[in-house]
Amino acid sequence: MSVSIIITCFNEGRYIPDTVRSVLDQTHASLIDKIVIADDGSDAETIQVLQDIQTWDPRIEIIYGRGGLGLPANRNLAAARCSSKYLAILDGDDIWTADKLGQQVAMLEQDEGIGLVYSNYYAFPDGNIAAARVAGVLDITKNSGGPEGSLARAYFLNDPPIIPSTIVVRRDRFEEIGGFDGQIRVFEDTDFFLRMAQVCKFGLVNAPLMYKRGRASSITGGRADLMAHHAFVALKYAAAEPAFYPLVPKRLAERARKLGNQKYLLGDRKGAVQHLRLATKLDIWNFRAWASWIGAAYFHGTIETLFGQRLAKRRMAIGSLKSSNTQKRASAVVLSVEYPPFPGGIATYCGQVVNELRKRQVDVSAVVARHDGFPMQADSAGTFRYFKHNHIGLVSALKAFKILAQKQDAIVLAADSRTTILVGIWAFFSRRPYRVMLHGSEVLKFASGSLLGHLMAPFYRRAELVLANSRATLDLFEKRFGKSERNRVSYLGVNEDSRRPPSAEFHHPDLQRLANDERIVCTVGRVESRKGQLEAIAVIAAAQRDHGMEPVTYVIGGLFDDEGYPEALQNAADEAGVVIILTGRLSEDDVRLLYHRSMVHILCAQPIATKIEGFGLVLLEAAAQYCPTITTNVGGIPEVIGPDNDLVFAPDDIPTMAQTLASLCANRNLREKAAAEAYQRLALFSWSSCVDKTFPEFAVPEDLQLSRLASPESEMAA
Repeated sequence: MSVSIIITCFNEGRYIPDTVRSVLDQTHASLIDKIVIADDGSDAETIQVLQDIQTWDPRIEIIYGRGGLGLPANRNLAAARCSSKYLAILDGDDIWTADKLGQQVAMLEQDEGIGLVYSNYYAFPDGNIAAARVAGVLDITKNSGGPEGSLARAYFLNDPPIIPSTIVVRRDRFEEIGGFDGQIRVFEDTDFFLRMAQVCKFGLVNAPLMYKRGRASSITGGRADLMAHHAFVALKYAAAEPAFYPLVPKRLAERARKLGNQKYLLGDRKGAVQHLRLATKLDIWNFRAWASWIGAAYFHGTIETLFGQRLAKRRMAIGSLKSSNTQKRASAVVLSVEYPPFPGGIATYCGQVVNELRKRQVDVSAVVARHDGFPMQADSAGTFRYFKHNHIGLVSALKAFKILAQKQDAIVLAADSRTTILVGIWAFFSRRPYRVMLHGSEVLKFASGSLLGHLMAPFYRRAELVLANSRATLDLFEKRFGKSERNRVSYLGVNEDSRRPPSAEFHHPDLQRLANDERIVCTVGRVESRKGQLEAIAVIAAAQRDHGMEPVTYVIGGLFDDEGYPEALQNAADEAGVVIILTGRLSEDDVRLLYHRSMVHILCAQPIATKIEGFGLVLLEAAAQYCPTITTNVGGIPEVIGPDNDLVFAPDDIPTMAQTLASLCANRNLREKAAAEAYQRLALFSWSSCVDKTFPEFAVPEDLQLSRLASPESEMAA
């Protein structure tokens, strides 16, 4: 059992790398025996891209054509190079979801009578995949195939539609009908599907398995003669099958209706009315055509008032709206079970995202948690503390649903796994889109195929965007759920308050007793085993014992999360002769002063089974006070601190970390150099950039931004 992939290309150098990657990233990529790309005389830029792609995988074969052969003939040419059982077709600017081949080949294997499997798909405008929406296709597979069957009739009258980039076909059936008709340059796929319906059954995977890019330069984009081509294909088929002659007017009426609706979405009201009126003349019983014609001709304003939001989403998906910046900006709803003043990555992320959106004059509703025991300040308008820390009760869920129902135009973000479930349930009934944010330790809970992972799967797969705080976090997620164009990295940022000069004195009583010339090493963050405070004690002890480092005071600031862990730290420190101070939670000002006073910050993060350092905000906070960090290459840390940083080590490399710590503490110039490099790296991380990735609809226009820097993700790839 094998599949050959047929890709056609003409001047699509901008797009085809993503197209080919979506093939190579298939969960069942082992089924692929060959990837044939037939180029139809593209420009030099595209040829250069294709030459690079040819080196990616030995299965890739490229046919460099002279040009003018056309799409159908190029597909046939590529198919002639294939000998596999199945053929899958893909246009050079479309993208597959990771599980496409696996699902469709499984259906073909289960039923020898099925010769073609198609699927639903996403439509999106060029350059804005975030605006993708499920297109919707008809299921005509209940009709039987073959010369006497009703499948061809069902397709002829309804046109599901079937998109070539969604299909997998049996090669023997493809060859039986002679492939595509090379003489037909427009709607060759319609002709192909009609002839395939005569020799086999069709199968449907009723899930979106492909992203269809909307481009004005596509073959049918912007053509004024589409009805003539529809008529040609319909009459060609009827000439071969005379029983279809009486059905030609009905087919053309349906095609005119759909074209009229599309023209209405594109803003061509005159063209819409003309096509819809034609549809009513071709088939006086086509009530949908009558309704569309009357609405477009006489009730345009009423339609826009009643269905404006729904139409806007459809227009965005087909590229009629170039950018949401040209439209009235929608509101946003951010939901989370952690929120400031609670410390930690999720709470900080939510608080900063909400603040950044409000700076941009976006109407934001923050449906978040209250945290008993933490000093609370007055919340801004639009903040609803319905949840408890990491808990959503029935009453609070109903209150959240009420906010979501009131914000009909809102872009919805679930910032953690619990609110993802809540929003996913709401979206199931409301059919509204939503997006989610991933954090390292949360993803780890279901990355191993656990029951929780199976329960969470539908909530993540229905999301319009899946964002992760690092590439490492996203990799964990994609190992469990597969890759998708909806997935993207949205790095966290550095809070501008972190750069502010600290107070001259500590507020915490234990820190007030520190001498002005105290030699301090610190770790800030939750006091738990994954943060590696125990390993940091071992590093300090080895530096003092083996490398002659002058004694230091090790300050550990943060909430106590692991029961018994603080006691274990104190016992280990006493045994090793290391002076430690366990402060508990510190004020923001004390945190800044601690970094400022410390010679080195240590984060010996450990890769434990249930938690991982997905990002490492403390790395940025320390750098903002010119404090260098010795750390480990766990989770997203290398992306934050830099892949070539000399202060990143394996989690168990205590001796080398000890030697490095001793060197830094003994050499002020070395410390200042490391601190300056860390501070310079802060430019790569901003909450503005994070919000741009999370909410591209509210992105600051590029010409208003001070600079565009390389992203940490591109740096890691390099």
